[in-house]
Amino acid sequence: MKSVYEQEAVRKAHLVDGKSQREIARELGYSRNTVSRLLKTKAGENRRYQLKKAKPKPTLGERV
Repeated sequence: MKSVYEQEAVRKAHLVDGKSQREIARELGYSRNTVSRLLKTKAGENRRYQLKKAKPKPTLGERV
């Protein structure tokens, strides 16, 4: 996961400097998919894994 500072550098290069995603990827050494993903996320937001369903609580067996 890229830091907030790296994400902001990508966003600034694209929105302020007007560079293409390919140019940004080449300059910063990221893949184009990474640059695209960083531009899709909102500023300051980190994409984290979220469970779709809650994990079931463990059942206690005969030893209790």
